[in-house]
Amino acid sequence: MRENRLFGKVDWHRQVQAQFQGLEKKAQDLSAAKLASATDEEIVAELVEECELNIPVIDENDITVSSREVTLDGRKGLSISVRVPFQGDHDLLHVQPPTYGGNLPNGHVSGKFITFEVIGTDFEQRSPKPQIDKNIAAIQLNLEWQRQALGDFPARLAAEAARAVQARRKNLAGNASVIDQLGYKKG
Repeated sequence: MRENRLFGKVDWHRQVQAQFQGLEKKAQDLSAAKLASATDEEIVAELVEECELNIPVIDENDITVSSREVTLDGRKGLSISVRVPFQGDHDLLHVQPPTYGGNLPNGHVSGKFITFEVIGTDFEQRSPKPQIDKNIAAIQLNLEWQRQALGDFPARLAAEAARAVQARRKNLAGNASVIDQLGYKKG
């Protein structure tokens, strides 16, 4: 398993900006048929659902571990693989919150699981549990910082979606007006 640092690839503010840009693109791509078949409220709700930031929530009750024997520096040891299930956007596990402590947790994200390993040769004398708990706590802390940073993002996203839908309707109406003014039959 290839582990890496979580919460360190993408800046929070860039991610938020990307969500707004994605919403704008989706609104510009709305077809006339879609706009004719749904209310603004329905379209706005759909856009918001597609572009919202769904901060992951860890299910600590379903964390599982497995182990395998390894050789470290010529000594037998144990590799403990910890599998942490979550619900939410897996991409956000790579987004650094605006507040962070500099000590990013390790893990590999696959599907709806974060997996990380703890390896040692002295687990009989020194339990791996504090090391495991520390990594899980660091994941939880970064997710909490993301939740705090979310702030009024949902309300801003909804307002921007409403504005973008209205702009798209206006654009399509303007295009139709230009065609009507030509005075030819529509084909």
